[in-house]
Amino acid sequence: VKGRKEFTLFSPKYSENLYEGHIREARFRYNESARTLSRTELLESTSMVNSPVDIDKPDFSRYPKFKQVAERAMTCVVNEGDV
Repeated sequence: VKGRKEFTLFSPKYSENLYEGHIREARFRYNESARTLSRTELLESTSMVNSPVDIDKPDFSRYPKFKQVAERAMTCVVNEGDV
């Protein structure tokens, strides 16, 4: 780790309160001569999960369930040299 990294962790049991959405995985093909990248297939599996909630400035009127999760969030700081 270089520098300082801060992570905010949430329990998976509160995932509904994070308003999470899943991004489906895709396969791509690169055409070297045309220098283009195109999606060839959209898979059923999801590798990325995202949330529309800004955890630094949450809008509780728009995402009221997030308030319950925000109170239970765990923050972890990793500094350079930490193992």
